[in-house]
Amino acid sequence: MVRIFAGSFGGPTLYENEKYVSPNDTRRQIKRLKSTNYARREKAEADRDERKQTHVLPANPLDDVFAQ
Repeated sequence: MVRIFAGSFGGPTLYENEKYVSPNDTRRQIKRLKSTNYARREKAEADRDERKQTHVLPANPLDDVFAQ
């Protein structure tokens, strides 16, 4: 909220904007969104690594048939 008073630190209110959003609040929201995106990527990578470890293909016995 932004207010402009008639006096230095008081008096009647000349102007008031209740919809004002400070630049710090905007930056904080952007940082929070970026951090959640990072956390989501890290979790996806960990899940992918876990799936790779659990779904290992067995060794193919025919791999060395034509080896020299």
